Amino acid sequence: MERRQINEEELQRLFNLIGEAIWHSQHVEQALHNFVTLKRDIKVRGSVTPAEGAQLLEKKQRKPLGVSLKASREYGVLTILLQERTEAFKEERNWLIHWCVPSNSADLYLDTTRFALMERIKRLSNEARTIHGLIAEEIKEFVCSQGISKKWIMETAMETIRKLKGE
Repeated sequence: MERRQINEEELQRLFNLIGEAIWHSQHVEQALHNFVTLKRDIKVRGSVTPAEGAQLLEKKQRKPLGVSLKASREYGVLTILLQERTEAFKEERNWLIHWCVPSNSADLYLDTTRFALMERIKRLSNEARTIHGLIAEEIKEFVCSQGISKKWIMETAMETIRKLKGE
């Protein structure tokens, strides 16, 4: 096995993968914070004012993923399978955020381990996207059970996106 330093192109790719994984991980966190707020704190449509709901959500969004996962497990927010999958995801996310550099820096000097490291980060990003979608689907089901129509949800989402685009 020949050792060599990571080249500029590979380093840029690594940094892009890390950024992408962190970005999508934060989407998972936000979705879970939203769902915990809805199911644990608000519970029933109309039980709090929009301003009170926004305050509850703002408070939750400052918490780390682990806190919301614990609340989710305690209050049965996610389905059991999604809860377990999200907990496993959290461990991998924690590896990226807290342990990747100290435990995997030497991996950058061999092609096989370098590319395996990049692939692991890519898998984390893909899993974040999948989990985010699954949580969003559970949120939609819960909200619909409270009398909100899927049509309204989609129209509101599309209008928000149009505004963000400046249309």
